[in-house]
Order: sequence, then structure tokens, then C-alpha cells
Amino acid sequence: MGSKSVPPTVVETPPSEVKSRIDRLTPEAACSGAFRAAVEDLFTTHFPRVFRIVNRLSGEPDLAADVAQEAFVSLYERGSLPDTPVAWVITVALNRFRNRAAKRSRRLRLLTAERAAQVLSDPPPSPAQAVAGDEARDRVRAAIQ
Repeated sequence: MGSKSVPPTVVETPPSEVKSRIDRLTPEAACSGAFRAAVEDLFTTHFPRVFRIVNRLSGEPDLAADVAQEAFVSLYERGSLPDTPVAWVITVALNRFRNRAAKRSRRLRLLTAERAAQVLSDPPPSPAQAVAGDEARDRVRAAIQ
């Protein structure tokens, strides 16, 4: 039986209640606990949606949860709510997902096994060094026997 990706359990707040709280949020209130409460309400209400969107694109529940959380943290760090906070959070989450996907793709393209061998290994020995190494190995083997 396949595992189904499920976001963390959150208590659902009706979207109309969240919208009314956000609409009442003034710049002065943003400096107080009202801004934090509004962001918490947004998170509680819309995290599952943002998670599902990113999870559908990535197919990785852990990545989707991380990206969705980062988007809400960005909203909180912003210090004020945009005109359409849900759209803003979804856009930030999608941009972060694209950035991670591009970084992963770039790393896979640049860190091939052949390239890693060139970067991480010593250069091949010259013919003279190879002969000297073979002679030294033969002397050690003869001494051990």
C-alpha cells in the first residue's frame, strides 16, 4: 500500500474569519501581537493548500513542507501583510521550490562522476613514476615472501 503525503495536522479556521482579522490589521497593529496572530491564522488556514501545491510539483512531502514553512517565515519576516497574502505566500513558495530545483539540477550537472574524479583525485602518474612505483611494489612483495 503506497504512502499518502499528509501535511501536519492544523486546526482549520474559516477563511472568512481570517480575512476579517487581516482586514482589521493596521500598520500600528502590525507592530503588536495582532500581526503575529494574523500570520498564525494564515498559516493555520492556508498551510495545507500551499503544502499540496508544492508537493504536487515536487512529489517530495518533506521538501514541500520545508518550502511551505519557509514561505510563511518569509511573510512573518516581511513585517507587514501584502495586499493578497495567500497569493504572496504561494508565489514565494513556488519561487523557493524553483530555486531549489534549479540548484539541484545545476549540482547534478556539474558534479558528474568523471568531473568529481578529476577534481578530487591526483593526476595520473607519468610513465617514469609508474615504472618506479611498479618496481617498488615488486621489491616490497619480494621482501614479504
